[in-house]
Amino acid sequence: NVYPNPFNLQTTISFEIPQDDMVLMSVFNALGEKVWTNEAASYPAGSHVMHWNAIDMVGNDLSSGIYIVQLQGAQTSASAKILLLK
Repeated sequence: NVYPNPFNLQTTISFEIPQDDMVLMSVFNALGEKVWTNEAASYPAGSHVMHWNAIDMVGNDLSSGIYIVQLQGAQTSASAKILLLK
């Protein structure tokens, strides 16, 4: 679940995992280019939230557009389309 969507300055990504897992969150632009990723972290089973503030991997503000958020773990994989409006 991603909220708010569309978003302006920051969006929240909530997710649930059935068992302990290493989870990596990546964001891709509409061309499929990776624009941001976090360092994989270990999460216990249950509900969690991550935040993304519409910046790329070097700290630049990203422009308005459609982005894909992808969560990847050994036991979990999910993606969502988000819309950044500035």
